[in-house]
Amino acid sequence: MPDTRDLAYQDYLEGMKYKDIAKKYGVSLSAVKSWAARYWKKESCNPATKKVATKRKDQKVIREEVEQVMGNGGLSDKQRLFCLHYIRCFNATKAYQKAYDCGYETAAVAGPRLLGNVGVRSEIERLKQNRLNRELLSEDDLFQKYMDIAFSDMTDYASFGPGGVVLKDSGQVDGTLITEVKEGKAGVSVKLADRMQALKWLTDRYTSFNPEQQARIDKYKAEVQRMNGEPEEIEDLTEIDEVIYGGSD
Repeated sequence: MPDTRDLAYQDYLEGMKYKDIAKKYGVSLSAVKSWAARYWKKESCNPATKKVATKRKDQKVIREEVEQVMGNGGLSDKQRLFCLHYIRCFNATKAYQKAYDCGYETAAVAGPRLLGNVGVRSEIERLKQNRLNRELLSEDDLFQKYMDIAFSDMTDYASFGPGGVVLKDSGQVDGTLITEVKEGKAGVSVKLADRMQALKWLTDRYTSFNPEQQARIDKYKAEVQRMNGEPEEIEDLTEIDEVIYGGSD
């Protein structure tokens, strides 16, 4: 059965205003705006017809990327494989696990270390630029991916209560942001991608982003500060909301 957010998304696609959606489903206006920023705008900008390429095109892209990496004689076979996996998941630990066929504990240490290798980093940047040039991975895609990582919320993946931790169905979450799920004596634990690394990426490139992207970063930072009980650098978010949403509607 569709949840409230999915039902509201259909109304959003049909042009219903945020305030009317909030009233219809009995939620706050800020909740609807949050859904729009984190889920709906990304989905509407990337409809299924754009996401799903033909099998032939996918195979051609993969073949081209493999040929590019194989031409780099300065890297080992495993390092080349790491680069190919990394540009698909932007997760050093996961890419290392797939390339080196090792356990999480080893990959969690060795993956970020390998990502710091000058030759590996250079190859990854070259591959990403080639994908940008082919319009398979847009600058907006990169921005959104790092936004998702930097401001990911654990409650999107699990609920907490007296009865313990309950994980949400894998089909309802973005699995690319999860680096580890395990169950031990203490219960179930979920580990998300490195938020600080993603936030650094966004901060380093802040001045190159458009006003809406900058406003979204500022807004999420302010919300995180508020949740953490830290002094807020931005007291009034009205102007930021207007930049992001184009007004109070």
